[in-house]
Amino acid sequence: MTTTEKDLAKVSDLREYLENTPFAAEEIVMFSDGIVNFAFRIKLKTPYDGRSTMVVKHAKPYMAKLLDQDNNNIPFDLERQRYEVEALNHVHALIPPDSLVTVPRVNHFDEKENVIIMDDCGTDSVTLKKFMIDGRCTPALAEKIGDALGSFLGGLHHTWGKNGIARLMETLREHKQGKEVCVWAVYGRLGSTIRGEDPTLNISENPPEVGETEFKRMEEIGKEISADMLSEEEDLVMGDFWPGNVLIDLADGGSDINRMFVIDWELAKPGLQALDIGEFCAEVDLIRRFHASSATVCSRMIASFYRSYSNLDVKKDVALYQTALAHWGAHLTVWTSQGKWGGVEETRIVITDGVKLLVEGYECPGDEIERRYQ
Repeated sequence: MTTTEKDLAKVSDLREYLENTPFAAEEIVMFSDGIVNFAFRIKLKTPYDGRSTMVVKHAKPYMAKLLDQDNNNIPFDLERQRYEVEALNHVHALIPPDSLVTVPRVNHFDEKENVIIMDDCGTDSVTLKKFMIDGRCTPALAEKIGDALGSFLGGLHHTWGKNGIARLMETLREHKQGKEVCVWAVYGRLGSTIRGEDPTLNISENPPEVGETEFKRMEEIGKEISADMLSEEEDLVMGDFWPGNVLIDLADGGSDINRMFVIDWELAKPGLQALDIGEFCAEVDLIRRFHASSATVCSRMIASFYRSYSNLDVKKDVALYQTALAHWGAHLTVWTSQGKWGGVEETRIVITDGVKLLVEGYECPGDEIERRYQ
């Protein structure tokens, strides 16, 4: 690749950058939903390793886009791409060949120009979030997807990852900003969300009612989890495990699945594995709460996800699932309004439920845990 001073976030400049490489593009289309990076699908002039399309990710030293649209230059270290590439390469090598869930293969990484070129997950692929919201996911598929994703995450956390990630963990321990971003994104905003202090929230003029005792306990738990997030150095977490980062390559006209791809590993790092569990469950729960027609599908997906994940957890660590429940609640508390899922009153109700789940889930009795994951 030749060095360029052009802006690779622009299609015209990216086309020129790629021209004299194996990835010269006949067509380039920018994805509209990138938040951290600028992402494009390119149609190659000449197939590469049998593939006619690729995905290109270009990073700037800030987030590409935030939900409020008015502040799109939050600093984010460019080293995040190196961490993502390391994570993708290691995880791709560890995944069993017959796994329904995998990650994209990295074909090229230009660290100087901050460009990753990776396999396309399918030109007709769709995010799991959209697949569910559009009403295309049947109960049977929901169980299949939940089971496969639970097995994937359980494998990453507990089985095939343990013996193959020593060098990866050495690299990811440098990713201090990844930890700080994740702490801020949820636990750094709990109090301000409840008090209605964030002007980007759609509940600022009518914040939810949370009692003083519950609010205090919420903050105590938030501080405990935040401290654990920052100090954990041994366990690998994906860092952003939610239905928007799961791409489905559909088969048989959408009635079945060829493969699923877990994408966007910029936040992979040592951390609390409960957060991967809690974030996934919370985001599926948000679909369940704001898209009533998907309620059964969502419940089945959460239950099958929990069953397959917990089957791989030989320690049966109660604290893991308690913390995951608390994070589920914390995620609902912060991201229901940030994500603008619904109207003010609906949002206030879900946030209040989130605080309750955060507080109660953190100390949930062991014999009650499975019932919570329904």
